[in-house]
Amino acid sequence: HDALGPGEQAALGRRGVVAEIAGRLFDADGNAPTTGLVQRVLAIPVEQLRKVPEVIALGYAGPKAAAIDAVLRAGVVTTLVTDAEAAPLLLELAERRPPTDH
Repeated sequence: HDALGPGEQAALGRRGVVAEIAGRLFDADGNAPTTGLVQRVLAIPVEQLRKVPEVIALGYAGPKAAAIDAVLRAGVVTTLVTDAEAAPLLLELAERRPPTDH
């Protein structure tokens, strides 16, 4: 959701949105909240994305760890490519709050 204006980003943040993948938004628990953005984005629905056998995500940098964690919790990613800065933070987040199945 980096392509959105600051006002819209702030509004989505107040609704708990912390991450985006394939044009879909997610909260910290990996849930895809319903937003008006769905009507303006041409992208695969989250339900269909979860059925894709191999979804590779590239997520890196420490400041993005919470967003990467949210996307992983959504259950849409099967393979993550990350860096040495984000990896230990992701492991720490998973240890602190073990993931659940969607």
